[in-house]
Amino acid sequence: MGFQDDKGKIFEEIGVFKVMEGLPKEKKPSSFDSVKSKSKNLLPFMLDLLSSSCTDNAKTLKDKARCSGSRILKDVLIEFLPELARISKEGVVKAIKAGLACGTDFSIPSSLPGTSNGTPEFTDKIDKVDFTDLMKVDPTSPTGNLLFGKNNKDFNRRLVETIQSAPTSTGGIKSDKWTTQGGVDLLDIKFDSNTEDLTIGISSNWGGKSFQDFLVTYVNSVEMFPKKTAIATLTDQMFGTISASLDISSEKLLALEQMDRSVDKILETDVCTDDLIIDDSFFSFDNEDRELMERNARNKSRGVNVVDLGCGFVEVSVPVDVLSGLTTVDTLSPKKSGEVLEKTLDDLGNTVGGFGGDNSETMKKGFNLNGIKAIPKTMVRMIITPKVTTLYQISNKTINGIVLNVTNGYDFSKAAKTFFDYVVREAGAALLKILFNKIKKELLILIQKVVMKIIKEKIQLFLGAIAGIYLSKTDKDPSKALDVIGAASDGVDSFNPDVGNLV
Repeated sequence: MGFQDDKGKIFEEIGVFKVMEGLPKEKKPSSFDSVKSKSKNLLPFMLDLLSSSCTDNAKTLKDKARCSGSRILKDVLIEFLPELARISKEGVVKAIKAGLACGTDFSIPSSLPGTSNGTPEFTDKIDKVDFTDLMKVDPTSPTGNLLFGKNNKDFNRRLVETIQSAPTSTGGIKSDKWTTQGGVDLLDIKFDSNTEDLTIGISSNWGGKSFQDFLVTYVNSVEMFPKKTAIATLTDQMFGTISASLDISSEKLLALEQMDRSVDKILETDVCTDDLIIDDSFFSFDNEDRELMERNARNKSRGVNVVDLGCGFVEVSVPVDVLSGLTTVDTLSPKKSGEVLEKTLDDLGNTVGGFGGDNSETMKKGFNLNGIKAIPKTMVRMIITPKVTTLYQISNKTINGIVLNVTNGYDFSKAAKTFFDYVVREAGAALLKILFNKIKKELLILIQKVVMKIIKEKIQLFLGAIAGIYLSKTDKDPSKALDVIGAASDGVDSFNPDVGNLV
């Protein structure tokens, strides 16, 4: 019970500070599900902690809303996404090296027999890296535009355009290269339109060079989380909006549901305190779990999510048109882009709330909070796409001489369980870091208010004592002494101690 006790004590201590500041202590720690839960997933607890620590005597609507679920969701998906991307890119490199047991660096082979350039390559069916038929989507269509970034930043877009282009040579072979922004070749791409075989090879200029440097250079060359794609993927994860418009099969959606549940199971444990072995138990489900995932997959193939309102169930659907504004994001200035992203999130919340009737605000609040909790799963879904699965497969071929024989995200996550575990934990840690910084800021505000109150009270007591002595030793009018004390108290009211170094 130590873990739950620690969580409860944190809430109690915040409650003490709020009482000292004169703010209401709203709930007992035992009333929060996140405190009672034995799960080691800190995300629900951090969200409750943020709402509890956020001072509720703000003067402006903007300040009052800063700790709301809608504001946090917007901040993460608009302001903090670059930070999420940076941490996750580092995590992908660590995950590949840990998953393939190559902790020490080595030189990339330069004279392998049977390869195009002497450097490692693999040839296999496209479904070994594309688990949701992403490569069949037209990137110029309204829906496709949501799933792909710019050609020179998004490997997924470059690959799908290569596959869907006209052959540039006889035999139906289509060729391209993936390069850094500075023009350094990284991967050679070939697709045989007759056999549908994909060949990915490390460019010859990397022969004899550091494998670690290659991994880092590659992940830095790709845009891991385009903002519009992040919002579209989150919406699809929650409601099946994109999957239904693309007619993705229930079987493929079931594999995504299984992958999502595996993410939950990994985040429910703590690698720092639990004696963990990442085994098949993280990818195995009981009958209740399977029934729920199958039902979710069927619903999302129709583009709906069934929400329990407590007094009944309601089917919620979000038309893909709600996301249409995102298609212009790449062409806008940063300021206008942010405005479009924020409006889209507002439109999503309002659309979901529209299904709630009298429970509209509850539905909107649930959408925002569930959206925040779903971010790690959204990030994993965006990572387990060709931009990373291709890198994993070519790395596996380089190190172990094999390519994983998998055709969906769940099978991939199970076959590459150590890699998957690293990716999930890095995604979760990245989000927790952002929430921690927001909580720290709120706690500093709360602590500063308490410190100011204590110091003011002490100074006023001190002034009162001086006044008593002054009056006892003089025959002056008491009101004059009180005028002096009042002037000093006014100075106390403007006192603003710096507590920035407390945390």
